[in-house]
This record gives sequence, C-alpha cells and structure tokens, in this order.
Amino acid sequence: ARFAGDPEEAGFAFREGPAVELCRATAAGDLLPLLLRKLALCTDHLGYEPDNISILAPHNAEVAHLSDALSTAGVASAVVTDRDFSFAAHGAVRLSTLHSSKGLDFPVVFLYLPYLNRRVKFDEETTERLLRNLIYVGITRGMECVSIFVCPGEDRILLDLCDAVEPRPAGQGG
Repeated sequence: ARFAGDPEEAGFAFREGPAVELCRATAAGDLLPLLLRKLALCTDHLGYEPDNISILAPHNAEVAHLSDALSTAGVASAVVTDRDFSFAAHGAVRLSTLHSSKGLDFPVVFLYLPYLNRRVKFDEETTERLLRNLIYVGITRGMECVSIFVCPGEDRILLDLCDAVEPRPAGQGG
C-alpha cells in the first residue's frame, strides 16, 4: 500500500514470509548477475526446485533475454505462454511477463525490472496507474519469497517502488 501512496496501510502485507528484497543497480546490465546469484542461492542453498521459481519481466523481449541468459548459465527455463508449456513439467525456472503472471502463484518470485514498458496509446495518468497495478500483481505472485531486481534510473514509478521497499531516511531526496 505504501507503493500505491496509502500511508495508512504502510505496514500491512497480504502474504506471509520474509520482507520483499530489493536488488538495485545503476546500470541495467548489472541486474542479471545479481539475479543469477540469487537464483543459485535459492536452488543450491535454500532447496527450492527450479520450477518453484518464477522470473517476471516487463516485456516479451526481456523474457527472451532472460531465457537466453539462463541457458548460457546452464539453467533450464520455460516460458509460461509457450504452446508446449506445462505446469506438470519439472526442473525449469518459469518465465513470464507481468501481464501473463496474473492469477499465477509461485513460492519464489523475482521481478526483473530493468525498465517499465510504457504504451503510447494511453494518457500519462492511465499508463502510470496500469504500470503500478502490474508491479503490484507481480509482487503478489510470490507466496514465500519476493526479490525485485530494478534499475530505476529517473523512472518515478521505479523510484517509488524502491522507496516503498526500502524507504530512505528523512531528508534524503530521490
């Protein structure tokens, strides 16, 4: 609720488990190594099976980029919108866009947000509301653990997201 701008609901969460973890980078290229390290921690040390982990991205192009990067790192992945995808299959990290993740739940969710996908067909206010709602959808897909990998730059929505997860002390600007 803090992300949505409601200070009355700032400490309330709908899911149990650890707090959302923020992994922030100044360059988009620095996010993937952070994500791969966190993925290895979850599978190698925390005991999560790859199919219990989902990585959500803002656009299909980023899903394809993640699929290629995971393959290069020796990690199997499956895109939930592929024709041959099956939730019964095991051993592969699940990849999805934020839009396609609606209605799905996973024990572990990584939000990979090097940017937000803005559509020019909507006015600025509508676009901002839709993007904030999509981020909310992504965060609420995680049942046990949620990590956000973000490169906010000057994007007000991503900066607000960072502030909602890790508020800055009073007097520090954005």
